[in-house]
Amino acid sequence: MSDIFSRFGVEYIMGVVQSEVEWTFGDWPEGEGIGSSDVSAVVRNVVRNLDSQIPYLEQISDSEMQVIRQAVMGAMREVLH
Repeated sequence: MSDIFSRFGVEYIMGVVQSEVEWTFGDWPEGEGIGSSDVSAVVRNVVRNLDSQIPYLEQISDSEMQVIRQAVMGAMREVLH
């Protein structure tokens, strides 16, 4: 079993993250709060996108999910500022 970063490549995963963040938060109304459920929805969309590329993707580890979440948070800082 290989990790998702070896399987897809960091650049590809970061592209998926950036795309999902831009789609979700690109026109987010100023002054509207963003909750943890909004961030979690983007993380789930990233994982769903990866899963659609390779059917039956192995279970993503907690550490991989944390890295994806951190990547989403970083991309959000770029998109929202």
